[in-house]
Amino acid sequence: MNKTVIHCLRIISLCLALMILPLALCLVGCTAKAPPLSPRAAAFKKDVRDILTRLTPALAGPLSRNDAKAAEQAILSLYPTAGQEQDDFPFRLGVMSKDGVLVATLPPVKLVGADFIDYQPVQEALKNRRINTKRLYSPDGAPVYFVLAPIMVNDSLEGLVGLRLTAVQALKKWGITEPEFQAMDLN
Repeated sequence: MNKTVIHCLRIISLCLALMILPLALCLVGCTAKAPPLSPRAAAFKKDVRDILTRLTPALAGPLSRNDAKAAEQAILSLYPTAGQEQDDFPFRLGVMSKDGVLVATLPPVKLVGADFIDYQPVQEALKNRRINTKRLYSPDGAPVYFVLAPIMVNDSLEGLVGLRLTAVQALKKWGITEPEFQAMDLN
């Protein structure tokens, strides 16, 4: 081979090595691990997980029987101020069947019996059987946060429990901002 061709191949090899080395170092140094939660986001996550841990077994029976009154009573036995949007419990609650039908709410609303199966957050929570969070907007344009969690009994999906609170309530009680809520994984 010609000395010029060999020299060019060596230069090209050296350039490629110099380009690949930083890329390899970056890949080794970079991880997919999410940054740690702020203390206020961690407190929010803990509170929501505690609520869901208590509600899930209490709602499984009433939901399997499609018994709205029993679902309301189960919620109120655990959280007497549920649905009143008090500072100690700022959530509105909803319980859905595994078909996406709203079985019960606190406070009671006219939407009970409505079918939400076509809503993407409901579909994701039912399909993935994982807690799903979503920020939506109320009719007046204010941000509203939703947490949808599967109600599981012996690996069988019975339905969903939904927690709803306004961005103002989340900021007031926990100091959670909209970007923090949207980045949070409650699973």
